[in-house]
Amino acid sequence: MSRVTVIATGGTIATTADADGVRRPTQDGAQLTEGLDVDVVEVMCKDSSELAPADWDLIAAAVRAAADGGVRGVVVTHGTDTLEETAMLCDVMHDAEAPIVFTGAIRAASAPGADGPANLMDAVSVARSEEAVGMGVLVVFGGEIHHARFAQHGREVGDGLDIVLGDFRRAVAAGPAETLRRLHGGIGFGVDTRHDEATVADRWLFSLGLILYPRLHFD
Repeated sequence: MSRVTVIATGGTIATTADADGVRRPTQDGAQLTEGLDVDVVEVMCKDSSELAPADWDLIAAAVRAAADGGVRGVVVTHGTDTLEETAMLCDVMHDAEAPIVFTGAIRAASAPGADGPANLMDAVSVARSEEAVGMGVLVVFGGEIHHARFAQHGREVGDGLDIVLGDFRRAVAAGPAETLRRLHGGIGFGVDTRHDEATVADRWLFSLGLILYPRLHFD
């Protein structure tokens, strides 16, 4: 099956400015994916800095339902503030062959030169690629493919996002097929030497905490 499902959650990629110049996520998945041959699931439309554990649970459940539904791949549009946390959670919970691809934007949808449309098209291309099958959760941003386990939100530099990645950084421009073959072949999924192993472990524990959250009965 070659269908791709896009799960919309808000973030800068969906943000527009109102008459007072205040920017808020306003665009739904149908608006974001106009002209793309994809299915859309609307989960929420929030600034990702405002997401709570219950929101992460909803996103992860929607991702799992889509992946288990037999689609080729799943794309999640998400704000950059907590994109790495949601992607890591989904990677811990994901056990289907369909690739899960997270993407977002640095510039609002209403801003000149908005980067969201290009990021989304790249993400859909990767999610649809046969070579992405079995790769788990990926982050596609700024023309590059990253593995979710090691992608970290760093500084916003100029027109782009400095995502700390190391050896997992690969350009979408090389073509998803070639790029993903290189990810499969010989690079492995060990801890990048430029990452503090404790930091990676902390992120795994964070994801485990979110999985256990419904059983903890916090107020």
